[in-house]
Amino acid sequence: IKLWNRKPLAKFTKNLSPDKINLSTLKGEGQLSNLELDEEVLQNMLDLPTWLAVTRVYCNKAAIRIQWTKLKTSPISLFLDKVEVEMRTCEEPRPPNGPSPIAITAGQSEYGFAEKVVEGMSVIINSITIKVQAQAFHASFELWQLQGCSLNPKWQKSDLRYTRITHPKRGEVLTFKEINWQSLRIEADAIESDEQDLGSTPLRLITNQGRIRIALKRRVKDCNVLASKLLFILDDLLWVLTDSQLKAIIHYAKSLSEAMEKSGQQRKSMAAETLQTAPPSPGIHSLWTDPPPPEAVGTPGTLAQYFDLHDVKESSYHTFISRLDLHICNDSSSDSGTEFSSLFPPRGIKSHRKCKFAKITNPYVIPNTFFFLLVSTGGRHSKRTQSLLSCNRKSLHLPDNTPAIHLQFTEYYFPDNPGLPAPCSNLYAQLNGLQLYLDAPSVLWMTLFSRGLHKTLDQVKAFYHLQDSSKTDEHIDIRLDATHLKLIIPLESSILDHPDRPQSLSISLPQIVLSNTRHAPHASHSDLNSTYSSFSARPFFRPTASQPFPRDQSVLHPLPSAFLQHCLENESLSLAHKRPSRSQDVWSVSLSRVALGFDGARRGPRGKALPFVEPFAMYLWMCCPSAFKQDSLCSSIDGNSKIPKQSLLDSLQGVNDVISNKIDQNSPMASIHILAQSITPVKMWLNHYQFVALLRLKDYLDRLAGDLSKDVQGLGQPEHKPSDPPSVCVSVLMEAIELALLLPPATCEPEEEEAHSPEETDSPSLTDSDLSPSHHAGGAGGNEDQEDDVEQEGSVEEVSVLVLCLSRIGCLTEKCGEDIVVALEAQELVPKQHGNHKVTDLLAGMALTQAGSSSPSAPLSPGPCSLSCPPAAALRMEMGPRARRHSPLSESMGFIEMCLTGCKAELLASTLNTLAPFLEDELSADPQPMRLCLRDTAFTLKDDGPRVYPTAPQPVPVLFSLDGIVLERMDDGILSLRCESFGFGFQQLLR
Repeated sequence: IKLWNRKPLAKFTKNLSPDKINLSTLKGEGQLSNLELDEEVLQNMLDLPTWLAVTRVYCNKAAIRIQWTKLKTSPISLFLDKVEVEMRTCEEPRPPNGPSPIAITAGQSEYGFAEKVVEGMSVIINSITIKVQAQAFHASFELWQLQGCSLNPKWQKSDLRYTRITHPKRGEVLTFKEINWQSLRIEADAIESDEQDLGSTPLRLITNQGRIRIALKRRVKDCNVLASKLLFILDDLLWVLTDSQLKAIIHYAKSLSEAMEKSGQQRKSMAAETLQTAPPSPGIHSLWTDPPPPEAVGTPGTLAQYFDLHDVKESSYHTFISRLDLHICNDSSSDSGTEFSSLFPPRGIKSHRKCKFAKITNPYVIPNTFFFLLVSTGGRHSKRTQSLLSCNRKSLHLPDNTPAIHLQFTEYYFPDNPGLPAPCSNLYAQLNGLQLYLDAPSVLWMTLFSRGLHKTLDQVKAFYHLQDSSKTDEHIDIRLDATHLKLIIPLESSILDHPDRPQSLSISLPQIVLSNTRHAPHASHSDLNSTYSSFSARPFFRPTASQPFPRDQSVLHPLPSAFLQHCLENESLSLAHKRPSRSQDVWSVSLSRVALGFDGARRGPRGKALPFVEPFAMYLWMCCPSAFKQDSLCSSIDGNSKIPKQSLLDSLQGVNDVISNKIDQNSPMASIHILAQSITPVKMWLNHYQFVALLRLKDYLDRLAGDLSKDVQGLGQPEHKPSDPPSVCVSVLMEAIELALLLPPATCEPEEEEAHSPEETDSPSLTDSDLSPSHHAGGAGGNEDQEDDVEQEGSVEEVSVLVLCLSRIGCLTEKCGEDIVVALEAQELVPKQHGNHKVTDLLAGMALTQAGSSSPSAPLSPGPCSLSCPPAAALRMEMGPRARRHSPLSESMGFIEMCLTGCKAELLASTLNTLAPFLEDELSADPQPMRLCLRDTAFTLKDDGPRVYPTAPQPVPVLFSLDGIVLERMDDGILSLRCESFGFGFQQLLR
C-alpha cells in the first residue's frame, strides 16, 4: 500500500517527491499546496488529440480523502481549489499519447490494481482556467464548481466495480466518466498582426450547467486508449452573436482545420497498431474481473454480451443542447457597405430554439469520425412577431424522440491498411416539421451575412495557406430526408384590403429526399435513364440547327448528355477506380405531395389554408455539364469498356437516341442544368384577389432581386477577377395542368353544362381527388365552419368556374447573365366551363364532378402522331437586354409571345365578360408588351345573359374562325389587330 500510495500520486506532479507526501494513513486524509502537475501524464490520461498539447498545469491547494477499507467499492476523493491549465495547438501533430503512467509507476504492464483505484477517483474543483494559444487566436475557458466521477454504463452513480466492463477474451476494458460544472465562461480573441487584418471581434459565451460524459475503451495489456466516445451536454445556452463574431468563429475554426486534418491522418496511419489486442494475462487482472451489475436484469447474460452492448467501436463526438436561445444581430463593424439596420423588420432577426436529443447507434461499417447532432426547435409567433425558423411540433403531433434537425457525418478507412480505397465520406441530414418565414429583410440579411462569411473564409484560407487542392473537390455522399417542411412567403396588400385577400403564400413539402448518390428513393441509374428518355422523346427538347417557335431564341443546350454519361460511367465503377470529383455530382430531388395554399384571408375556413396548387409529385435531377468531358460519352461506349457495348445500349434507352442524332456540340452548356418531371397532374385554383396578390408577389421578388444586386455591389470589389455569373437551364416536363379560375357568377346556368354527368369524363375533377386538401377539409367538418363564415357575410356566394386544361407540356427556362428566356408548349389546350357553384361546396370538394377530357388522371405516353403535330399552345417570354429588340419597355417588363394553333372551344358570353376584370390589376402600370397569333382556331360564343324582352327567341351560338391573325401591343399600350406577316416567326411551327 505504501508503494502504491505515494509513487502513482507523485507521478502526476513535477515538484513533489514520494517522501514529501504527508498523509495520515489512519484517517486517509492529507493536504498539498502549490503543485506543478505533469502535463504529459494528464495528456495521456485524458486522451487529448495530437493537434492539442498541454504545456503547464498548476494547482494552488489540494486535499485527498481515502477510505482504505473500501478501495474496491468507494472512490478516492480529491479536492482542488484553483487549477490553471495552459495548452497550445500544434501545426504538426505531436507524438501520440503513450501508456498509462499509473500502471508503469506501479510496476505493472496492464490494467491492474493501482490503475483501477486511481482511475475511479472522484475530483471536485472550485475553479479551473484553461488557456489555449493557437496560431490565429488565444482563448480561455473558465469553469466553476467542477466535479468528475466514475459512473456505470447507464450513467448512474454506483459501486466502483460496476463502473467498468472487462471483456474476458479480447483483453479490453470499458470505463465511464462524467464531468459536470455549474457555469462556464468562454472568451476568444484574434492575435493582432500587421499582416493580418480580419477585423474580428472578441468572442464571449457564458453558459449555465453542463456536463461531459466520456466512455473509454482501453487495451488491458498496456492501458492504451483504443477508442473514446465523448458527449458534450449543455442544459441551457443563451448566446447573442454579432455578424463579426460569427465571422471570428469561422476564422478560428478554419485556422485549426489543417492541424486537425494532419492529426486525423496520423490517427489513421496508427490504426492498425491499436487494433492489435492480447488475451488477458493471469494474475492481478483475473482477480479484478467484475461480473455484470445485479441491476442489469434482462440484458445479455454473459460478460462478453454485456461488453458488446456498451462497446465503443470507434471514436465519436456528440453534442446535446437541451435549450438553445440564439440571437444573431448586426454590428457597426460590418464591411458590407450597407446599413443593416434598414434591412431589419421591426421585430428584428431572432431564432428561438428548444433542443432535445436521442440516443445514437454506431455505424454499420468501419468509420473514422462520427459526428452526431440532434436539434429540436420550437418557435413563438403572433400577429406582431414571426420566428424566422421554428418547428411545428405541436400541430404536427411529432413524437418527443423525433428531432427537428439531425446531422451525421461519417468518414471511413481500413485500419489495417489506410492506403486502401474506402467508401466515400458521407453526410446524412434529417429535417422534421420545420417552418421558414421568408420575408424580404430576412432574405437580404441572410444573403449579405453569408457572403460576408464566405469572404472572411477566403481571407483566412489565403492568410494561413489553407488551400488544400486535394480536399476542395473531394466527393462526399450526401442525403437529406425532410418531412413536413413549410415555407411561408408574406404577401403585400397594396391598396385593397378585401376579405378574400390572402396575407401569405404557404408551400407545404410533406416529403423531400435530396441526394448526390444513387441510393435514395427514385434516384437510381434506371430512374435517371427513364427521366432522360422521357425528355429525349419530346422534339421540344431536341437541339436542332433551326429551332421552331417558341425555342428559336434559346441558346443553351436543352438536354445535356452529362446525365446519360453519369449512368454509363457508374455502370462499371468500382471502389478501386478513381472517384468522380464533387463538380461531377448528379443530384436527385424527390418531392411528394407538394402543395401551395393561401393563408390569412378573413373569409374562408378557419385555421386552414385555401388551396392554390393541390398536392402533386415531382422528380428533379441537377448537374454541372461543364464538369463532364463532352466527348467521353461515345468513347465510353466505343472504347475498351469491360461491359459489352450491346448490354450498355440495351440498358440505357437514351444512348441510341443521343448517338444517332449526334447532339450538336456547338450549343453551349449551362453552368447548372436541371431536369424536372411532374409525374402527377398539377391542379390549381385561383380567384381574382389571389391573382392580384400573386402580382404583388412578382413585384416583391423584383424589388428583392434589385436590392440584392445593389447590396452585392456594396460589398466591394473582390481581390481576384470576378468570374462570369453562372448560367442556369431548367427543362420541365409535365403531363397535365388544370387551372381553375373562380370568376363572378353567371346570370343563368347553361343547360348543356347541367346535363353533364361524372360518367361522361374519364378524368378526376379539380377537387374530387383524395389528394385534394379541400376534400379532406370537407370530410373533417370544415364545411360547417365555412358556411358559418359565409352566413356572417349575409349570403351564400357563388364565384363561375372556368378550367383551362393543358396536356403534354414542355417548358425550358434559360438564364444567361441578365437575360431570361422562358419557352413553353402544350400539345392540347381545352377550356371547360362548369357554371356556378357555391363557395362552400367548392371548398368542401363536392361541386366539380368533371374536368377537361384532355387532362388524364395518370401520365400518358404520347404517340408519334401527336408529337409531330404543332402544339396547340406555344408561349415565349423574354426579359433582359436581349428583349430590348422588341421594344425599350420589354427589357424591364419582359416581352410575351403566344401562338394558338388548331384550338376549338366553346365559351359563354358571361365568361368573356368576367374574364377581363379578373385579369385587371389593382395598380396602374405600364402595359405589358405582347404578341398573340391565332392559327386555325375557332371559338363558339354562346349568349347566356338574361333576355331583355320576353318575346326574344333563344340566342343562336356564334362561331368565330380565326387563322393567321396577330394581336399586338407595344410600349404605347395600343392594341393592334393585323394579319400574320412573313417575317413573323410562327411559320416555323408548321415545319
